Amino acid sequence: MSKLSGKQVLGMATAAAALASFAGLAHGQCQTSTGPDVIVGDITGPENHTNTGAQDSISLGTTSCNIGNAQLLWISSTNQHPVIGGTFYRYYETDGHGRFEQLGQSWLKHGFFALSQTLCCSQCSGTDGTRLGVGCSDPYTAARNGTQSGLGPKYQVNASTGFFVYPPANPSWSGTQARRLQFTTTGLTASNSNAIGSGNAVRYVSEAQYVTPDDATAGNKFNNTSYRLCNLSFNGSNASVSFSGGTVRQKSAIEWWPTVDPQVLQTTVIVPNGDSGPAGGEGKFIVASRAYDLGGGVWHYEYAVYNQCSHRSAGMFEVPVPSGVVVSDLGFNSVAYYNGDGEGNVNRSNAPWTTDTTGNKVQWSTETQAQNNNANAIRWGTMYNFRFRANTSPDEGNATIGLWRTAVGSEPTSVTARVKLPSAPVGNPCPADWDGNTNVEVADIFAFLSDWFNNDPDAYNFGGTPGVPAIFAYLGEWFAHGVGPC
Repeated sequence: MSKLSGKQVLGMATAAAALASFAGLAHGQCQTSTGPDVIVGDITGPENHTNTGAQDSISLGTTSCNIGNAQLLWISSTNQHPVIGGTFYRYYETDGHGRFEQLGQSWLKHGFFALSQTLCCSQCSGTDGTRLGVGCSDPYTAARNGTQSGLGPKYQVNASTGFFVYPPANPSWSGTQARRLQFTTTGLTASNSNAIGSGNAVRYVSEAQYVTPDDATAGNKFNNTSYRLCNLSFNGSNASVSFSGGTVRQKSAIEWWPTVDPQVLQTTVIVPNGDSGPAGGEGKFIVASRAYDLGGGVWHYEYAVYNQCSHRSAGMFEVPVPSGVVVSDLGFNSVAYYNGDGEGNVNRSNAPWTTDTTGNKVQWSTETQAQNNNANAIRWGTMYNFRFRANTSPDEGNATIGLWRTAVGSEPTSVTARVKLPSAPVGNPCPADWDGNTNVEVADIFAFLSDWFNNDPDAYNFGGTPGVPAIFAYLGEWFAHGVGPC
């Protein structure tokens, strides 16, 4: 029997996933959702546009399917139709670790007429075009989704409720790239077939998403994204994208990563509504984490935080770090905004998040909503990355996602996600250094007490003496060491 190459195995796995997705919809998944339920049945095209220096862009075609048991509103010239967006991602390996980052995001195509085709389901109950019928599909070409004059900004869309302003804002624009799914080619290389984990694999992934009010009202907004693998090549400075394999339905691009790397820990987080809100929850985040052994007692920790549809958005990400762990090389990545896609028709901020490593944590944060309504928060349809290195091997624990928009009533201010994070040092040589700055100071006592009162397990159980005795155990360590460097 001949051996298959890594490229052939990946291609077969991708094709199998796509075929299973298509077959599943044709045999039992149609009309099982209550109410209208729009999904991306296929990502088509793509259309490649001529670059402008280091800026390039593509447009993605999409075919929607209604797999619910009720018609989906598709009324033009109102805010009762879907809006359609595309995103683009790259996975690459560098310096002993992998990174999965978002390269770009498009503005939004507004739906105007629904055809009655049968891509996903064997039977379609046709309509007059003002509804997407039960079991029906509707294709929009890449050229149509990429027609610049017809695209509206994302900032006017609440992906949690599906509500959006119509007609959309129309700030001035010019050039080939404006409003399309544009990305910077600086630092990009062509995709390759090198095995994931080989140290130099490069992959690209496209993603499309539908947002519409009645789908969200029915509680069906969490399956509105699909992804498709891509190849990227260059002709001079002009990038060209083509598809590799079929569309993987009802999955976001970040969900591809653990399918090719089983050491990726992926967690889905549904943001609670509080007192009231959209059916099924306010929104959905997906968090992926991975730890890489770089040798010499050094580990790289990589995190990707994706917001599918939370209007609350995220403005803080925090990873707890045990006392005695030394962290370094903090990193951050976010996707850029272009062409006035922000409040007041100016770009959202692209400023990097600030970092804080005091108090047994690694924390990144952006400006609050009160400080800047266009702050660089993780809004719907975007994925941000966080990374650092530490001197201990991985464990699992809860990272905290701070929600950016102000909580109302009983809405939470944060949610947690299970991630890979540094373990406590074996035989910690400096347990009195509670804030991890390599010095024992009075501030360490206050940091310990703060964690103890907040029921932090490391503090509450310090010295193996849970409760109040843990305080005396810590103070014993502190006085035994005394003020000074570790």
